[in-house]
Amino acid sequence: MIAADHADVTCDGAAGIRELDRRACLALLATTDRARVALSNQALPVIVPVRYRLDGVQIVIDACTGILTAAASGGHIVCLQADVTDPETSIAWSVAVTGPLRGAEWHADGTVVGVLDTASITGCSVDGPAS
Repeated sequence: MIAADHADVTCDGAAGIRELDRRACLALLATTDRARVALSNQALPVIVPVRYRLDGVQIVIDACTGILTAAASGGHIVCLQADVTDPETSIAWSVAVTGPLRGAEWHADGTVVGVLDTASITGCSVDGPAS
């Protein structure tokens, strides 16, 4: 689902990029399970591909790498960014959520889960033809 016709969209002039409200952002996040998490590791920026799912208003991240496990254990500030581009229409959306990654929890299959609260959505936009 690409959000090309939301009534809650505001346009950014000629750029064609429109910001979406929180409800639309959550709906978009629910349409994919892949994203990237940006964080700092020893004062250097790192971007890690992840799988995630929405659980209410929380993003549950499968933190299968050591760096994400450490970030979740330490409550480090991270930024999750998910996006999708429709190959047929070239309409694209992007959602960014920034906040502390918390709740490192081991599962039976060996994965670790970190939780990010969607109250901290820092950016959500759609780029494509105006409706």
